[in-house]
Amino acid sequence: MSITRRKAVAILGSLAAFSMTPFKSIATIVGQPSKHKKPSIRLVRHDEADFFALVNEHFPGYTQHRYYDKLLPVSAIVINNGELPVSAFALKWTLVKDGSKKREMKRRYMRMAGRIPSHRIVTGQMPVLRPGEFALATPFFAYSAIEYQQRGGKLQPARLSQRQRRAGAFVKHAHSAEYVGVSVDALISRKVITKESSHNLAHHYAVYRNAERDEALALLKGYTEKSGQPGNRLLQLLQDDIDTGRASGSRGHKLIYWRARTHYAIKLRRLVNVKGEAKALELLGKVTKMKRTVLRHV
Repeated sequence: MSITRRKAVAILGSLAAFSMTPFKSIATIVGQPSKHKKPSIRLVRHDEADFFALVNEHFPGYTQHRYYDKLLPVSAIVINNGELPVSAFALKWTLVKDGSKKREMKRRYMRMAGRIPSHRIVTGQMPVLRPGEFALATPFFAYSAIEYQQRGGKLQPARLSQRQRRAGAFVKHAHSAEYVGVSVDALISRKVITKESSHNLAHHYAVYRNAERDEALALLKGYTEKSGQPGNRLLQLLQDDIDTGRASGSRGHKLIYWRARTHYAIKLRRLVNVKGEAKALELLGKVTKMKRTVLRHV
């Protein structure tokens, strides 16, 4: 037995009793007010004096991008000017057309669990913006300056033109609007939120994190119960969970929950195929040590 395998077995042994206990499907979203520090970000709209200077400094090449003219009315620079890292945020665009017609567009931004194994084994583990960092945000995307430069300034044309039809229609109206504004709908830093956003940022953030934790608990529980069975037990459990999630037929909040679990199971299946079962069990042990996510107002 390899060292990694021994670690995995040890993790299973220590968590066996815990993983057998029942767990809630969907967590409490927002608890009582907290005395923690409040996260803060500053928005710079496209029509503000320092917008172009910030774009040229932190997002070089954006003004030459073929989608620049299309996206300019809804482009904004987001600056974390607080002391806390921002785990997730929601923005709201508002436009006024023909004197009285008002349209709104809301978007959530958070880092989902990334390619596993990585430093993002669960949603929200890596902040969207650290203190002092800049991001370029539109209704289609939000890239930090580091991400933008790592991507070479590419903005995924397929994502801009095909997946976001409602956002595309909003941008089209923005070009002929009399006024286009953008504001912060809500901010999350670690376990606190500035307010409950109208776009359910808190719910999505907490449900994704808790669904990923629940998936890890269920897998370890099932793995322990199937001890001694032939074949790759973890892959079989993952495939069962993926099939169950896709066939759940849930709606509303439960749909978000099962979608999150299914996506996480797919990423874990990739990990097992690439790194092996022992590595996946080691990661699952880390995820199950997380506490359930309950956000508190500041």
